[in-house]
Parts: sequence; structure tokens; C-alpha cells
Amino acid sequence: MEKLFSFFKHLRNKLYFILGFLWDRRQNDKFSLKTRTPSISKYSELPIISKATHNGKMTGFEPQKLKNYKLYQHELMFGEPGKGLNKSGFDESAINLGQEGEINFAKALQKQGLLEKLVTFWSIHNLNLEDKRLDADIDCVIVSGSTIWLVDLKFYISGNVIYKEEDGLLYTIDSATGFQIGMPKKMSPNMSYAKESFSHKFGNLLKYYRLETRVVLMPTYKGAGRLDNVFWPGHIKAVSLEEMLDELSREDKFKDTIGGQMIRQTFNLLLKR
Repeated sequence: MEKLFSFFKHLRNKLYFILGFLWDRRQNDKFSLKTRTPSISKYSELPIISKATHNGKMTGFEPQKLKNYKLYQHELMFGEPGKGLNKSGFDESAINLGQEGEINFAKALQKQGLLEKLVTFWSIHNLNLEDKRLDADIDCVIVSGSTIWLVDLKFYISGNVIYKEEDGLLYTIDSATGFQIGMPKKMSPNMSYAKESFSHKFGNLLKYYRLETRVVLMPTYKGAGRLDNVFWPGHIKAVSLEEMLDELSREDKFKDTIGGQMIRQTFNLLLKR
């Protein structure tokens, strides 16, 4: 009886071993299948067109509306919108679009009376100072009485479109046809680097201010598109120009306190000349 019991015990252990082995193989096969199968975007198979079928929302801040609107130098305005792009290494077309986006953003701030209320710094040098390979330049830094805003401006195709994010790519979808407009844009992590670097290097300023980061999609000649809960890498929120202006309008006025003086000194040193 004792021998029979030992035999069954041995048989049971062997069965457990075989079942464990088969389970591990099954799990590994499932994992391998997942890693071997590339992620295919649901937007990648859509037909591609070159521009939006219809105009988007006309905000009053389109390039044709701002073309003859003069931008002035304000007391709280440091640097020159768009100037830093001259040494960016981008091609001429990209530089011109980027400069137009920055200048129009400054004009929009001026139209809303925000350049007299908030301090602005235009074209800030790479904040990732230890590693020049990582681009952490900032188009604009805006400071209120309580908040530092790091702002990245995008002058992308617009109109009656919806911007959608998937796997680090930004897709522009035509609302009328459901087609994709142009090729998807790779979403750079530079604002995530900038936020992390700023928090590390200038943590003393964060005793006085909270830090916010935004990617702002500027309206083009065809108006403004809509964002479908889009975030850049590092969970950097993307907003329309109107949303950005609304957030800034609710900020308190910049104050020339100890923290304010530290702000001026810090960002003046980082301006592209």
C-alpha cells in the first residue's frame, strides 16, 4: 500500500511538471506573438488628401487677419518672436512657417492685452544643457504672477479637421471625408525633456511658481482644427490657440517680486541672441 501511494505521488509530481512546462510554453508563445506583430494604426489605411475639404472655425487670429496687424515691443517682452529659428537647422520652408506661427502667437497675445499683463521670453536655448543631442528649445516662456508656462507652437495643416494621436504620431483627419490629410507627424519629446530639465535645474523658482507646459496648434488660412484629447510625449497637453488664450486670460498679472526678478535673470540668460 505504501509503495502504491509513493507511485501515485511520483506520478502526480510528474504531471504537475509537464503541465507547468506546457503553460510556460503557451505564455511565451503568446508573448512572442505580441512582440512579433507590429502595431498597425487604424488611420494608416485611410486614403490621403492634400488639404481639408472645408475651412475650420475662423477665430480672427488667422494669418490673413493678422498680416497687417503691427506687433509692438512691450516692457515685459524679451527676445524676438521667430528669431531663434534662423539658427535651428530646419529647411527654409519650415523656418518660415515656424516664424509665422511664433509671430502670430505674439500678435494674438497683444490683441488680447496679455503682453502688458504677462512677461514673455521668446526663443529660449536648449534647457537640456548636459546633453546637446536632446533638443529642449522652447518657442515661448510666459510667466504670470503664479505660473510659468513653457509653450511649443505648431503651425500644421488645419481647416475643418480633427487631430488624433496614436503611437506617438499625430494624424490630421478631414471631417468631411474621413480621409487622412498628408502624412502623420512624429510627435517630438522635446517638451517633455524641457519640462524635466527645467524642474531639475531651476527647482528654486518652483518655490514661487507652478510649472505648466502646452503644445499650441495655431490656426492657418483655413481656420482652426479640433483636437481629440491629444497629448505629446510626456503627457504634454495640446490645445488650440483659443484655449491657450483663455487659460492665460484667467492668470493673475506678473509681479516684480523676488521670484519675478529671478525669472527675469534666469530666462534673459537663456534667450537666443
